[in-house]
Amino acid sequence: MQGSDINALESMESASNYNKHIFSKISAQIDTKNVVDFGAGFGYFCDYLISKEKKVIAVEINEEAVKRLKAKKHKIYRSLDDVSIKNKTTVSLNVLEHIEDDKKVIKKFNDFMNSGEKIILYLPVSMIVWSNLDVLVNHYRRYSKKDIVQKLESAGFSVISIEYVDFIGWLVLLVMRILKVKIGFDETRIKFYDKYVFRYFIFLDKVFSKTIGKNILIHACKE
Repeated sequence: MQGSDINALESMESASNYNKHIFSKISAQIDTKNVVDFGAGFGYFCDYLISKEKKVIAVEINEEAVKRLKAKKHKIYRSLDDVSIKNKTTVSLNVLEHIEDDKKVIKKFNDFMNSGEKIILYLPVSMIVWSNLDVLVNHYRRYSKKDIVQKLESAGFSVISIEYVDFIGWLVLLVMRILKVKIGFDETRIKFYDKYVFRYFIFLDKVFSKTIGKNILIHACKE
C-alpha cells in the first residue's frame, strides 16, 4: 500500500455519514455470526461488525494496516489460505479494483468458501467517472455490473442481489470530470461532502439503485 492509499484510508475515516450508511447496508445482508473481511485495511468495518456482535477475522497484508489492526486487537491473517472457519460470510470492501488479476482472487474466494456460503463485495463502478483519483489510489479498473457478474458466475457463484450505491457521489465525479477538476485527498472537502451533500441526497439511491451509482454492492452465493 503506497502513501496515497494510506491517505485514502485515513481520509475516509472522516466520512462518518457515508461509512455508517454503507456499513449498515452491508451488515444487513450478513446472516452469519462469523465474518471474514478480506482486505480489512485499518479495520473500520471490522470495528463496526464487532459492535454488532459479530466474530470477525481480518485478512490483510499491508504492514501499516496490520500494525493498526493489531493495536485494535483484531484477529488477523495474511492470507485466506491460513483461515479455517465454517458458517461464515466473506466480505470485501473496495479491494478487488486494486488487484490486477481480480479473476484469480475471485476464484480464490470460491475455493475458500463452502457450498452455500455467501460473499459480499463493495466496489467502485462506472469508467465514465474514471479520474486522477483512481490513478492516485492505484485502481486497475472501475467495474460495470456486467463485468463483475460475469466474473463471479465464471468462478462458480450465483448472484443473489446487486445494487448501485451513492448516486450523488457518481454525479459529483461526473461533473468534476466534465469540468476537468483534479480531485485529491482533502479532508475538509470530504467532511463537507459527507455532512452537506451525501447526508442530504442519499435518498436518491432509492431512485437510482438499479441504474447507476459511484459504487456497486453485490451479494452472491457459492453454488
